[in-house]
Amino acid sequence: MPFRCVYCGHAQEHEFNEEHVVSRGLGKFLLNGHELIIKDRVCNECNNDMSLTEGELAYAGVEAMHRRKVGIKGRNRGKQKANPFYRNPFSKKPIRMVGTREGDGSPCLWELDPKTGMAIELDHVRFQHPETDQTVLIPVERKTSRRELLEEMKRQGWIDKHPFEIFCSSEKKQELFQGDEDKMEWQDRRELPPTGQVNVSAEMLITGKHHQAIAKIAFNYLMYFRPCGIKGDEGVFAGLRAFIRYGKGNPNHFVRYTGKPVLYEAGAGLGLVDYGHIVTCDVNETRVQSFVHLFTGREHGHGAFEVGLGKYPFRIVARERLGHWFRITSNPSDKEDSGEVIPVMAPTRIVPAFTLPTRKKSGTR
Repeated sequence: MPFRCVYCGHAQEHEFNEEHVVSRGLGKFLLNGHELIIKDRVCNECNNDMSLTEGELAYAGVEAMHRRKVGIKGRNRGKQKANPFYRNPFSKKPIRMVGTREGDGSPCLWELDPKTGMAIELDHVRFQHPETDQTVLIPVERKTSRRELLEEMKRQGWIDKHPFEIFCSSEKKQELFQGDEDKMEWQDRRELPPTGQVNVSAEMLITGKHHQAIAKIAFNYLMYFRPCGIKGDEGVFAGLRAFIRYGKGNPNHFVRYTGKPVLYEAGAGLGLVDYGHIVTCDVNETRVQSFVHLFTGREHGHGAFEVGLGKYPFRIVARERLGHWFRITSNPSDKEDSGEVIPVMAPTRIVPAFTLPTRKKSGTR
């Protein structure tokens, strides 16, 4: 019996490459000692092409910030990883995080250190515009040359001999401005104490690929566990498959951000003590629906995504509800990612008990 791709229809006699239910870029998770992998649903070409959507999920948006904070490393140990706070091939625009360190009246650019999960200054230049007095912040990339940086500084209003500060390692400062100390106010990041809490504002850009990656997780989950015998190649899922594979359709038609958590443990008055992802699937006689809540846990993440997978594909009435917590057990300082998959009862949504308002006692004193 040949293996046939649910997206493009390609068929072959041997299994396809591994397709992780939850993208490997979000962690490594084992259920009974094995990763949740699909080998009979997605051909190698579709698998490779759709990795670009997973790249945006890992390197752009709120998930990218959580990924850095938790210290998820993904595959290819030893290979230089993209940094979502600098220009990278997976995002049209880097995350820009601006905040002020305690005791410093001027804002700086910040990033999250993947080794500690703490906030550190991004490599950047800071100066006051000589005419407007506004603070100008310019990122300094690893490949930025002296000429490129000076041109960008002048383009944004810097004038020769006007003082500025540079926040990078001593080696990078020497590379860029050796012999120009009369133009600089040195500021070495390694001399600053680490900080874990900085009041920041973050600006980020995500595209429809972000929602494609969310929908892909939900659809993979459906194809792996196959509730009510659903395989994923049924005609009712054609629209969803076209969206995931080719980006066809309105992203908000398939994926909707709810802003609310999906936490089973919280129903008993308990919070999740570790970070992780929760994926659920609810099948009833009319529709198939999923919730995907990434990097929930200690702060309960930033809310879940509701994924409308499609109509119920069969005439025989059936219903099934399931859910799993992909618990992250590794720390940012660990060399490899680790995690476990824990089945949970899957209510549609449970709000953490300690976020509910408490009733004030009445009476006089």
